[in-house]
Order: sequence, then C-alpha cells, then structure tokens
Amino acid sequence: MMMTMTMMTMMMMMKDAFDVPGKPGTPEVKAMTEDSASLEWTRPDSDGGAPITNYVLEMRQSGDTKWKVVNKDENTTETAFTVEGIKWSKEHEFRVTAENKAGQGPASAPSKAAKYGDELLLDRTIVLCSISVDSWK
Repeated sequence: MMMTMTMMTMMMMMKDAFDVPGKPGTPEVKAMTEDSASLEWTRPDSDGGAPITNYVLEMRQSGDTKWKVVNKDENTTETAFTVEGIKWSKEHEFRVTAENKAGQGPASAPSKAAKYGDELLLDRTIVLCSISVDSWK
C-alpha cells in the first residue's frame, strides 16, 4: 500500500510534543546504616516537556558492570531515596534515571563508591570571625 502525502503528514503530527527527561545530577550518599544508604540528587536540567513521573534508582558493587534496580516496586518523584537491604560486603555505587511519559532519559553519572563503616565526607562551610577587644570599647 502506498502512503499518500496526507497520511504521512498525519503520522508526523501524531508524534508527542515532548521527549525523555535529561540526565539527573550524580547521587550523593548522605547517610548509611548497616543495611541502607540514603541518597540525594538534583533534578535534570530538562524534564522533556512532561512532568517527571519517577526516578529509577540502581546500584552495583564496585567493579561490577551490571546495575540492579532498587526501587522497581516503588515510584518516587522526590530527589531523595533510602535504599534498604544492602549487603555491605563491598563498596557500592548508585545512579539515577528520570522518567516521564515519553520514557526514561539517560542515567546520571555513578555516585562515589561507598561502604558502611567508611566515614562520609560531607561538604561543610565553616565561617570564622574574629572580634578584637578594642571593638567593644
């Protein structure tokens, strides 16, 4: 069957006006327990023109190539999530993908490798000030 110009035009017009979301920020491990890790990340620069309906979180042991989805039974639209049931025999890495009705966008860069018992180095700003005795006179 040969397509007419009208059919081709109609097919092109049926394409959704949105795309998949962009890449979210790299997840950061904010806290750990003996079997969990609390993560935070930033939203992607672009939602693809449609609201983000889920963030897909994945983890792997450092050195592995295969990622495991850790929230497949739970949707989250927040930019924070606690991964439960981790076995900390090795370091783990985490990554996140944003999803909208067009599908999943590209995955974030992997987090820094983390292992329970390792000290978390958090960004902190320290403000020092000095007051001279003469300024109180």
